[in-house]
Amino acid sequence: MWFNLLVAILVIVVPAIWSTKAKGYGAFSSLLAAVSALAAGGIAFAFWEPFSYMILGWGAGMTGFAGDALTGSAFGLGLAVPYLGALLVLRLTLDSLIRANLDLGETLNMAGGALFGLVTSVISVGIFVISVGYLRLPSSIMGYAPIEERSGQVVYGSQLWIPADIIVTKLYERLSHGAFGSSTPLAVHQPNVYEAAGMQRMTYLDASRNTMREGDFEIVGAYMLSGAVDELSKDSFLVDPTGQAKKQVVIYPDGSSPSGAATLMGYAIRFKSGAKEKGGNVILTPGQLRLVCHDDETGDSFAIHPVAVVAPPEATASGLYRFRFDAPESFIASQGGGADTVFAFEFILPQGYSGRTLFVKNYRVGLESEAKVAQPRVYPNYQSRDRAVQDGSILSSFGSSAASGGGGSGGALNKVGSVRLDATNNRFEGVEEGTDIPGAYNFSRNNKGSLELNEQNEIIQGDTTFKKDKLTERGIDKALRVEKFASSKDTGIVKVSLSNAGTRTSIGRGVEATDVSLLPVLIDERGTRYEPIGFMYGEGDDVRLRYFPGLPLRALSDAPALSRTKRDQTLVLIFRPTKKVRIVSFAVGNNEIASFAGGFEVR
Repeated sequence: MWFNLLVAILVIVVPAIWSTKAKGYGAFSSLLAAVSALAAGGIAFAFWEPFSYMILGWGAGMTGFAGDALTGSAFGLGLAVPYLGALLVLRLTLDSLIRANLDLGETLNMAGGALFGLVTSVISVGIFVISVGYLRLPSSIMGYAPIEERSGQVVYGSQLWIPADIIVTKLYERLSHGAFGSSTPLAVHQPNVYEAAGMQRMTYLDASRNTMREGDFEIVGAYMLSGAVDELSKDSFLVDPTGQAKKQVVIYPDGSSPSGAATLMGYAIRFKSGAKEKGGNVILTPGQLRLVCHDDETGDSFAIHPVAVVAPPEATASGLYRFRFDAPESFIASQGGGADTVFAFEFILPQGYSGRTLFVKNYRVGLESEAKVAQPRVYPNYQSRDRAVQDGSILSSFGSSAASGGGGSGGALNKVGSVRLDATNNRFEGVEEGTDIPGAYNFSRNNKGSLELNEQNEIIQGDTTFKKDKLTERGIDKALRVEKFASSKDTGIVKVSLSNAGTRTSIGRGVEATDVSLLPVLIDERGTRYEPIGFMYGEGDDVRLRYFPGLPLRALSDAPALSRTKRDQTLVLIFRPTKKVRIVSFAVGNNEIASFAGGFEVR
């Protein structure tokens, strides 16, 4: 209600001001303002995507509040800032070119000022509403929640009392085919942005990420089924008491449902480490994936959301499962600690429509230019699709590891120069399991620096440097003592030492000759790779702790460099692999540095 009132007041106040008798107002000045607003809106939509991506780039290397604020606000600021900047420049330019006002008489000035002022206010308020909608905010803003869930499907169910956002969207969609036309018109490639603004805020617990950056994911393949909607909405995983497959209710964002012939498109997407949440896993909701469908004959475009996702049922399971989005607050989360995760999202398109553009947490991928979806794998019916899901071939056919949900092998390992490590008393040299901080260090939560802790005094994430004496204090009250890293129910902590007080471990000696631009990884027996999510580095009196499950290291160079001229360096890499998997080797890039005889199971 309050947001509705705010929008109504803004829409009404602006024309009221422009219709006053004050100097500089009236019909002619109001007309100039309306022309400026109209042009500024076109400029804002044109620069919206590139400017948003620029903001995402600024936030990419940041951690903490600043990084979260920039990435979470990128698409809101990406529209609002160009609009305000263009509006200011255009208005100042017009004022400098047209220095005198026109007096059209009291009646015309009031009527014209109000009319053109209404144009300015609707455009400005509409862009304001869309911009706010794209911020990282809860699904309900000041009592306004435009998106409803019906049978697990996301539907645009409630518009504003004065729908300025809808009016602006339809205005610029129309202009994108005319005066403001381009090779990628808004109406074709991103229709109904007012709707998308609400959809992207349908995050997990109103708290998960709402953006992704270039390189955070890639489409690795596609598959399709054709037939009647009633058949496409079935699967072999959910049956009624008689053994018959149950149909799923399919509802589009406008509240309609497809009928008759249709096409089911599945897009397999590999999510990389940059897509992870703060807790170290990838989380998506149906509202955060948006497929723009286009009919080449009619030129019509509209957006739909997935009805199901193919994913591993649990971290160490073999085979896959098809999960329907058919319940309120549906979501899919990656399992375990693998570097990459592959999900296949399924959409049901009306007959005659094809997928034109796919948005994943607001990042746009043009499907027409994606070679990997140009020739989708065709399944004759849902039963054959389901068999491919059960045996994992639906993803492995795209080069993904079905058992791990796409962790993948990253290519064949070069084992030349690799050392074989044997366990002594069930322990491998330089390798330690457990959530304890390396070196048996501990400190008081009052001295945590920039580290973020949970209620159990475990380190959630952060990067800070301590003086060594602050990590060896005795007698710290248990209620204040910090000595462990936070993990999750399906991951464990493995610490790999490269150097201990200047003495290289076997793994550390092997790493010396490697390219520091490559990534160090632990590899399990299935070929799944696990990236380091942090490190502990000690030198002299300083000890640095870095621990970010959602922001793994991207190269060996992200960790402090070891030097033979420094005799007191300690460097321990911290990994968080999936529990119960068997780790068999340590590699840098595709170069195996060490193999673990018999491997070890992550606990």
